[in-house]
Amino acid sequence: MKIPTRIQVIDSIIIVEKGEIASAIGYSDYQNGKIIIDPSLPDSMAKEVFYHELVHWILFKMHNKLEADEKFVGLFGSLLNQALTSYNQPEDNHE
Repeated sequence: MKIPTRIQVIDSIIIVEKGEIASAIGYSDYQNGKIIIDPSLPDSMAKEVFYHELVHWILFKMHNKLEADEKFVGLFGSLLNQALTSYNQPEDNHE
């Protein structure tokens, strides 16, 4: 899966872009509606950062206090990345 250039979470369209971030590899910019990912990351790591920041955005839009819990967000983002990228085989035909 390629990282999308924009996504919708509830009522917000979020722009996903690569850009420099001071002392971080990814950032959720709630004020400007963006996810920013360090451009120097290899694709596999950039995807993991994308899912991590997406979890931040989802929790932020839900007004959930877990949005600030990096341990929870990190684990959830990693599991989401694994679930959506680990199985790339064609669907089995179980007719």
